[in-house]
Amino acid sequence: ILDIECYGEEINMKFSTTREESTIYVSLESRGGNSKSELLMGLFPGELGLWPENQDMELGRPYRWAQSLCGAAPGNEEISLREVLMRVCTRIRAQQVLAMQIGDLEKQKVPEREPASSDPPRQPITKLTSFQRIERAEAHEILRSIGEVPELVSVDTILLYAKGTLSYGTA
Repeated sequence: ILDIECYGEEINMKFSTTREESTIYVSLESRGGNSKSELLMGLFPGELGLWPENQDMELGRPYRWAQSLCGAAPGNEEISLREVLMRVCTRIRAQQVLAMQIGDLEKQKVPEREPASSDPPRQPITKLTSFQRIERAEAHEILRSIGEVPELVSVDTILLYAKGTLSYGTA
């Protein structure tokens, strides 16, 4: 178990195996015991931890990078534990920023964008006309209907369940 602190959030990264096999499983939990393992999916391109077929999901997921790090299988020597931890911390920070932005949207507070030097002079007007949290199943159905969710990704990995409408104009 690795104890990690990223941007004020304490998490545990646990590497496990079974006696019957040499596969290494990885899970991620907050100190409160809440699973954060969705942060590991896609940490490296194409790496969803979906092999072998008979995996023990209670232990975590068997990512190829974990097999390489633990010496259980040959793999990409360019992937280091430091790289894994940096990528996990980057995802934790992105979740924190997203949570703050969602909180602002729920208060109908929209940050104003500074005009670029190439923008014509004008007074920007941004108005949030609607914002609502929606149920997980509805969010999943919306994303699937526009082709944004691969079949292999579970509903639990979708972290944002909201829809809204912004109107832009000039004064």
